[in-house]
Amino acid sequence: MTNFTDLFAWFDRLGVADSLLPFLLIFSVIFAVLERINIFGPNNKRTHVIIALIMGILFVIPHVTGTYPSGSDPVSIINKAIPNVGVVLIAIIMLMLIVGIFGHNLNIKGSALSMVVILLAFGYVIYIFGWAAGWWSTGGTFSWGLGFLGDPETRAMLIVLAVFLIVVFVIIGGKGPAGEGKKGFGKIIEYFQNMLKD
Repeated sequence: MTNFTDLFAWFDRLGVADSLLPFLLIFSVIFAVLERINIFGPNNKRTHVIIALIMGILFVIPHVTGTYPSGSDPVSIINKAIPNVGVVLIAIIMLMLIVGIFGHNLNIKGSALSMVVILLAFGYVIYIFGWAAGWWSTGGTFSWGLGFLGDPETRAMLIVLAVFLIVVFVIIGGKGPAGEGKKGFGKIIEYFQNMLKD
């Protein structure tokens, strides 16, 4: 091994991404949920660890042995979906950075925009996992009317449109100079005029 590329390739050959990481993910999620809801009562960490361990193993072993039905292997679905979810998270962080550069305080907690963002993110995550499971492809479980989402250019255009609408909503619905007086597009113009004066 001479560089990190060889190191990660070696991890891949060992099956880290194919078995170890999905196991750790399921174990962590199940353990965190059990710790949160305390279904077996407080101070039952050992029981929670054992249950999470068993569920993680039961989740991964059929994948390793190839006994999951074709096209419904949850480990493969997770491995295809999670990188795309990561892209969405990075896009949201970049959006917040861009809005922050212009001095606008992006505080959507308790506003109508927070529900819009949650619904958009929730819908996109469902779409990503459905795509990874093959639901939207031709002949998939929910292929009707959603074939256009298979085109990467269409998906990119929809994401750009959603981000643009969120930015416009932030500017129009924000407090301060753009949130008073004029309505609609006039607020946007007024907001940028006040930015140039400062």
